[in-house]
Amino acid sequence: MAEQRIGPLPSELIESHIKSNRSCTLTATPRAWLEVGDIMSRDVATVSPGSTVVSAAEVMSSNGISCVIVSDNGHLSGIVTETDMLKKVVADGHNYHMMKIEQIMSSPVRSVDRNLSVMEAGQIMEAENIRRLVITEQQRPVGIVTQSDMVRVLASYTLTKEVSEIMTGDVAIIASSDMVKEAAELMASKDISCLVAMDNDAVVGIFTERDLLKRIVAVKRDPTQTRMKDVMSSPVITVPSDFSVLSARRLLEKTKIRRLVVVDDGTLRGVVTQTDILKAIKASLQEEEQNYLKLLRESSNCIFTIDLGLNTTYMNPAFIKLLEVPEADELINKPFLPERFWENPLERDQLIDQLNTAGVGVKELVLKTYKGRRLYVTLFSTPNKNIKGRICGTQGVLYDVTAQKELQEKAEELRKSEQRFRLIAEATSDLIYEWDIATNCLYWFGDIDGALGFDSNEFPRTMGAWADRIHSDDQAGIADYMKWFRESADGIQEEYRIQRKDGTWRYWAERGLPVLDSEGHPCKWIGACVDITERKEAQKNLEKLNMDLDSSVRELSRVNRQLEEFAYIAAHDLKTPLRGIGTLADWLVMDYADKFDEVGKEQVRLINARAKQMSTLIDRIQLYSSLGQSDQRKQQIDLNIILSEVIYRIAPPENIEITVENVLPTLMCEETHIIQIFQNLLSNAVKYIDKPQGQIKVGCTEENYFWKFSVVDNGPGIQERHFERIFKIFKTISPRDGVESTGIGLSIVKKLVELNNGRIWVESEVGKRSAFFFTLPKQHSDTKAVLANVQNQEIDHGQRLNFGY
Repeated sequence: MAEQRIGPLPSELIESHIKSNRSCTLTATPRAWLEVGDIMSRDVATVSPGSTVVSAAEVMSSNGISCVIVSDNGHLSGIVTETDMLKKVVADGHNYHMMKIEQIMSSPVRSVDRNLSVMEAGQIMEAENIRRLVITEQQRPVGIVTQSDMVRVLASYTLTKEVSEIMTGDVAIIASSDMVKEAAELMASKDISCLVAMDNDAVVGIFTERDLLKRIVAVKRDPTQTRMKDVMSSPVITVPSDFSVLSARRLLEKTKIRRLVVVDDGTLRGVVTQTDILKAIKASLQEEEQNYLKLLRESSNCIFTIDLGLNTTYMNPAFIKLLEVPEADELINKPFLPERFWENPLERDQLIDQLNTAGVGVKELVLKTYKGRRLYVTLFSTPNKNIKGRICGTQGVLYDVTAQKELQEKAEELRKSEQRFRLIAEATSDLIYEWDIATNCLYWFGDIDGALGFDSNEFPRTMGAWADRIHSDDQAGIADYMKWFRESADGIQEEYRIQRKDGTWRYWAERGLPVLDSEGHPCKWIGACVDITERKEAQKNLEKLNMDLDSSVRELSRVNRQLEEFAYIAAHDLKTPLRGIGTLADWLVMDYADKFDEVGKEQVRLINARAKQMSTLIDRIQLYSSLGQSDQRKQQIDLNIILSEVIYRIAPPENIEITVENVLPTLMCEETHIIQIFQNLLSNAVKYIDKPQGQIKVGCTEENYFWKFSVVDNGPGIQERHFERIFKIFKTISPRDGVESTGIGLSIVKKLVELNNGRIWVESEVGKRSAFFFTLPKQHSDTKAVLANVQNQEIDHGQRLNFGY
């Protein structure tokens, strides 16, 4: 007799288990966050090896299941499936009425650990051509996962596919008048699970392994004397070839069948089964994961992941290259950034403490590469969470800022050098000279000998001796220079190189003025010479520093692009489980609507609403972080047209009136910026109005160098202590459950206004009204308008409480 037991498997049934080969991969696909233990069926039926095939078929038929576990005195012996019934009972032609389970069961049983990912489970099923796996935990059986379980939770990943892309087009066909024995033999020989019955080119039914089990074996009918039309499923549920895979999956689950016949205009196109859907899902997820891994491999960001034990589980090639590590094995599955990579090991302890808090963190570090080279890096880290919302590790990015740090150090050294030079220059007198043109004698006031490296009074005091020491490249115009010296009544200012006694060259700057005789001709020259060698070298250093700064600006631009990439990755990682939550909530509403009371429906609605709110928050964060990162395309914008479009999009309710008090100007600005400014301010006003009849007024006044805009509502008002707070990111003064708000809208408005050289502020009377003001220059990059805005920002806030409306 069959035990006909439905319930959890006994712990002693299964001894085999599969070693879980977990991939150290930073992914956002179900391979990383969905395991078979999350989707498995916990209740199973068991029979003994001595039970009859008919009794097992009765258990499977009555419970609507596709397999039973075979146990012998508490030990796992095998498993019996619908396919076993087809191939080993009916197709082989045996008298199955007296056959025992031990004659047809599949043994040994394939089992896996409950922590195995659904993708790896699907690969095992496909490779071994099976449809179910027994799940074990610490070598104890805890359930079974089937293709149906996997398709149910993963079908959303093929939303864009149609059944024509995944269906089996090579369909086996049989006439409804043929015997069941012939159908079973055909299915067994082709290793297929169903046949389509057709009469006169029309689909009249479908015959499956389950039909064979329930309508032949379980009721002891003779397959050699039973015709297909008496046991096949009819009428057939058909779908067109452009039917979506997700809709097909839902139809399969709703009708509790495992395949659909694909028909276009009465013509059979194929059959789509759960196996086809699972293969399509796997292919789609593998492609998504490969693209994601390629992004990580090719990224110039140094990306890593660590587990809860703070051991490194993944690093991309950029990370390995930065640390100059010869092999990834030096770091994989080992403590994150071991002490050999630190200049000060105590800083590692501080980092570990921060990572243990499992929060988002930014920290500047001083490291050493594998080869001992010093590195300055900035570390960004964020916690990883699994599908259940539990933190399972940390992921992050290292940014190499060594070049910027070294440039800062050089700039500081140069600043100190320039400071020393200034102190020396202030403490040292210039070399003052007097040149008598008639005698050619040159008189020096100051240590000219020391300046040129001679002993005291060794250097000749003649113009010729001085001129001979000037660099040949600077002497090209000396003759003209001397002639001009003798004849010009104007002063001179020159720079040249002069050679010291030891052969070295110094840069001098000279400035002189003539002393005129009674006829107005120069008779003497009085001037000063200054050694500017240090200044020249400083200029060269400054030129190099400017080049380095230009390079640093380009590097910072690259880092900004990398930060946008990191934001995209993080947003991708955050939104993937949100999509799963939203899809699951939709399924609950669709498939269990008749089982929920009003409280249950409200809870499901709240789940969906929270998922959408979180997704919106992520999008708004991405928008906020991207503002100002791209070149602005400014154009002439008629604000009257733009505002009309914004109001139309907002579609305020009938009890709220939005009026524009005067004609708005045409500005040179970026269209998306001005749209977002007005859309956020007006949406906020509509959202928070608490009066039966809401009024929102938009106005504009002309100031000296800029336009001053206002958005005024008769809402609840804002307390003065919140005036600055509301413009900060993630800050809101209303409960999240009362008014749905991300806390980013006004932060975006403030950033956009300031990007356009304007400013924004709020004035309010609690219980009566709120007024938001912002300014924009009349002309793009108008310096006067910018200065006027800065001056206005210094006005005491209390002086701006006169609304003027």
